[in-house]
Amino acid sequence: MAINLEHRVAVAAVTRGVTKIWAVNDPSGTRPELVLPAPDDQRANHYRQGQRNNRHETDRFDREYFEEICALLAPANEILLVGHGTGKANAMLKLVQYLERYHPSTAVKVVGAIDTHLESLSDSQILSYAKEWFAQDRKSTRLNSSHVALSRMPS
Repeated sequence: MAINLEHRVAVAAVTRGVTKIWAVNDPSGTRPELVLPAPDDQRANHYRQGQRNNRHETDRFDREYFEEICALLAPANEILLVGHGTGKANAMLKLVQYLERYHPSTAVKVVGAIDTHLESLSDSQILSYAKEWFAQDRKSTRLNSSHVALSRMPS
């Protein structure tokens, strides 16, 4: 059963291996919806394989992964992204860039991003951290892809 984000606040913890999506103000529970990318055995992981395909093959898998995430996040009123990594390893930043390019109506709903070490946090800690973020004064502008590590953007 897919999570209902219509008219709700969403939190998406984004990594290369899995994205967990919660409805923050959902009284029914704290279980996230999981989005998994294509299995690694279907990807061209070796450098030469990616080179042979001009990296188009690996981009196809990212696109399918991001499309599934976008479809779940589209009905939300506000979206908070949580992620980690730097440069090409930052799946959260890649998602923001993808949203801005292919789903601008969803991209404008992203109100912030938290760069943290997701691997060391439990699901309940991530959700608690996000609720704390939303409880604070959020007078900020919308997220744009020029920011790599941010929690709030200046006005």
